Amino acid sequence: MAISRSDIAITLEQIIREIAQVMEDDSAFTRTTHLFDAGYIDSLGVVTLMEFIETSFGIELQEEDLFDERFATIEGMSAVIADRVSFPALRTDASPERR
Repeated sequence: MAISRSDIAITLEQIIREIAQVMEDDSAFTRTTHLFDAGYIDSLGVVTLMEFIETSFGIELQEEDLFDERFATIEGMSAVIADRVSFPALRTDASPERR
């Protein structure tokens, strides 16, 4: 059974709250908040988040994923992950010259 984009967003929100120590009553933290500009995720948080995503969803993130504007929000991340999970061939499309 495929995981839904909504389920992915819920999972991401939970782990990001844990990584960034976001309180439940933080009204500025939403699924559309720019996580980097708002200071919720820093460089160490990105590494932790990437490891979590790769392990939890069974995908391999590419360097360009980090620079994809969608990866700045929970909603955007969940869309990218849902696409990768739905189309597994996209997981291994990294060019050797980009490594």
